[in-house]
Amino acid sequence: MPIQRRTTKAPGPSAQAARPAPQAGAATSYASGRKTCARLVQAAGQLAAEIGFANLTTRAVAKRAGETIGSIHYHFRSKAKLMEAVLRHVLAWAQEEYLDTLAGFHDADLGAPPVQARLVRTMVRGHIQALFDPKRPSWHKRILYQAMQHDSALFDVAWEEFAHQETSLFFRLLDHARPGTPLRRKVMTYTAMIGPIIFHLDYAMPIHQVIGGDGYDQDYLHELEDMIVDQTLRALGAPNAGDAPA
Repeated sequence: MPIQRRTTKAPGPSAQAARPAPQAGAATSYASGRKTCARLVQAAGQLAAEIGFANLTTRAVAKRAGETIGSIHYHFRSKAKLMEAVLRHVLAWAQEEYLDTLAGFHDADLGAPPVQARLVRTMVRGHIQALFDPKRPSWHKRILYQAMQHDSALFDVAWEEFAHQETSLFFRLLDHARPGTPLRRKVMTYTAMIGPIIFHLDYAMPIHQVIGGDGYDQDYLHELEDMIVDQTLRALGAPNAGDAPA
């Protein structure tokens, strides 16, 4: 399945000129509404990361956000729509940066070892940055992976907006690197690449107990990236796996 960039066409000058200027009161109300939505998304995301989607209540979200339950229904209509907004907020990094980078490989020669190495490193680095970037709120780490655990509308969003596009490209890579690879083997190879990264998230506390400190420093993450890339390229049968471009 081709990976397509999402573009939004800006309105032309005539459309902009015809659009009436917002009244001061309406603009203030709109800005206030956006701030309320942002507070509710932030609160719902934090709570979902702490207690899980299933245990989340609109009352708890409203209390954490300093808003009313009515404001949730006004802006999102339901708890389900609020949680979809939370997931789409977390997915924004993938839609704007990561998947946009992957789209550049759509017409690349996936049979060329240097291209294979760049693609594998892009995928591994993308997941590591998504989960361990200190600039991202800590609750972001849990939301996408929670959404992938249950057959629900949130799973459908996460699959269509992110996972399906990434896995389809990786499976195309396998078709070039190892023609005839059965689907189950493709799944194993993909999970062997992503699994160690998720393990480092889920078992962060015991790992930190062993290596010391309360987080992964950049040297550790770079070494982890190199190790996973090397192992994945060896599984693909790529030559000079240890020399994959950083």
